[in-house]
Amino acid sequence: MMKGYNWVQFAGVLMGGCVGFFGGGLLASNPVVIDLDYGDLKSYILEKNGQVKATQWEIDAANSRSQMTRRLRGGQLTASFGVDGIRSEELSNGRVQPVGSLDWEMPLYRGGQDAQEAIEQTEVALAHLRREHAIADRLAKAQSAYWNIVYADEMIRNSQRILRQNIRSYQSAKRRFNRGLIPSSDLMVFEIYEDQLNEQVESFRHEKKIVSIRLKAILGLPETSTIRVTMSELPHVHSDTALVGQLPESTIGTREFELNLRRVELKRDLTVGKLSPSVDLIGKYGLYNESERSSSHWIDRTEALLGARFNLMLWDGQQLDALVDADAKGVRAQLVSTTHQRAIMAAELDASNEELIHLRELIHASEQRVTKSARLLRTIIQDYDRGVKDSTDVLSTLQMVAQVQETYAQQRRDYQLKLANLQTL
Repeated sequence: MMKGYNWVQFAGVLMGGCVGFFGGGLLASNPVVIDLDYGDLKSYILEKNGQVKATQWEIDAANSRSQMTRRLRGGQLTASFGVDGIRSEELSNGRVQPVGSLDWEMPLYRGGQDAQEAIEQTEVALAHLRREHAIADRLAKAQSAYWNIVYADEMIRNSQRILRQNIRSYQSAKRRFNRGLIPSSDLMVFEIYEDQLNEQVESFRHEKKIVSIRLKAILGLPETSTIRVTMSELPHVHSDTALVGQLPESTIGTREFELNLRRVELKRDLTVGKLSPSVDLIGKYGLYNESERSSSHWIDRTEALLGARFNLMLWDGQQLDALVDADAKGVRAQLVSTTHQRAIMAAELDASNEELIHLRELIHASEQRVTKSARLLRTIIQDYDRGVKDSTDVLSTLQMVAQVQETYAQQRRDYQLKLANLQTL
């Protein structure tokens, strides 16, 4: 038989389990809601996107390599120590003697050293550029996702407004059907369109959910959180001045091509520099064993050296000549490629600019159609109530209004998507 205190423990465990089960379900049903403003996207990416954070480590690594190259000018000091066992006819039992040396070398002049340092600086610049490109790429994806969510929200509201009008038209048609004024088929067209609108709403909700999942991953937000965008509809500025993409003097792509060209040129200079002589200061302090200096006293076994060394390659089977020729051809190839890529980038910017201008013209035209179609729908409904128009007229007008609103929203969304993608060029 269980003791009393065990019953108390059992009751406590049972109550704790119930609280955990129902409390956990309650928390799960109320996820964290994040009100996401369009202007906060970049901050989230800089703070939480792992791929962007990694680019900072790449910059730090490039800086470290650059510092290592510069520090080579300070020379090197190397120490080596050990013991040697000496055994000879005079030393029947042998002897163990310490040996070692301190070696110092400092380059006064190395052919191509400046080019090597410049290469490392170029690598640092490329690392910064890769970070800039990573930020622009993730920001463009986040902005595109944001606009798609705003688009889905706007389309859901538009569909729900059309749905409410469709229901009102159905109710009006039903009253006329009850009076024997219209056949049952006039009711069925509204019922079918209601089903289509409900499916459309669910499709946009599903699209919003998928895009939100991807946006949370880009921004580094918790999977269990819910995004709620603060913008209610896609923007459209009515200024006569086209707010198109400003054409930058130098895009990320063109700067990358130019840095790669610079790196190839420096690599050629580095290879040419190896044909130049090098001058080093050298110093050495060594302690040798008895067999090398024929003395057992440690002072007699030491040696100090300070001097300079001049090195000049006289012959290498023309290996460096071949490398210089290859690097020169690489520079020409990179120059041709960079020149062509600049032209491609300029053409892409011009084409994007033209697309934005054209989209704005389409948006203005669609905006006018939205206003006209709304007036037309009111007129058709009034005529329907007076018996001048039939159900088919009302339905076709509702469908036209829905299509005009969808086109208007799509064009405003495409305009924002084009602006977002411009920053990745």
